[in-house]
Amino acid sequence: MGPKKGTKAYREEYIQVVYGISRETKTVRSVYVQRNGVLSSMNRDGTSIRHPIKPGWTAEREAGLIFGLTDTFMTPVGLSSDEFTKRRLAELEAKAHAMRDEELSG
Repeated sequence: MGPKKGTKAYREEYIQVVYGISRETKTVRSVYVQRNGVLSSMNRDGTSIRHPIKPGWTAEREAGLIFGLTDTFMTPVGLSSDEFTKRRLAELEAKAHAMRDEELSG
C-alpha cells in the first residue's frame, strides 16, 4: 500500500516512468512522473533534476522537450519490470546502440 492521501509523500509518489533515447548521449534514459505533476530524473553526474509539467502537456511530451528524449514511451511504475516493458526497453536499447554506431561511422 502506498503513502497516505494528503501527505507530501503521496503528492511526490512516482506513478509513471517515461523511457526514451537521449539525443545527446544516444542512451536510454528514464524520467519519473510524480503524482503532483513533476518530472524527476538523474543526470550522469548524479545530480537530480525536477521539472513541473506544463498545463495541457503530457508527461511524455514534456520529458522529450526538457530532457531531450526521442522515441519515448510511458508505463505505470508498477509495470516497469513487466515483460512487455522489458521487451520495449530492449528494442529502445538496440535502437540507441544503432544510433551510436551510426554516429561513430558517420
